[in-house]
Amino acid sequence: MNWTKRPPLSAKHIEERLKLAASGLQAVALTLLAGVILAPALNASLNAPLWAKLITGFVAGSCEVAAFLLLAYIPVSPREPKP
Repeated sequence: MNWTKRPPLSAKHIEERLKLAASGLQAVALTLLAGVILAPALNASLNAPLWAKLITGFVAGSCEVAAFLLLAYIPVSPREPKP
């Protein structure tokens, strides 16, 4: 079976993929924080143990750091000086 070749990625494609990955990591972090920390504040029956809150905070923080690191890899195009 012959596969077609994909076109080369431009800088804009790479930028959009990195933004998408960073956005997904931030969504995961916010979902974890909402599910483990915010939800028990609204409904006491959903209370999580302290170890689960600590692990959730660590994982959410790691996701945020990873999102910022991904955004640092966005290629920067050189700017032309203004006259």
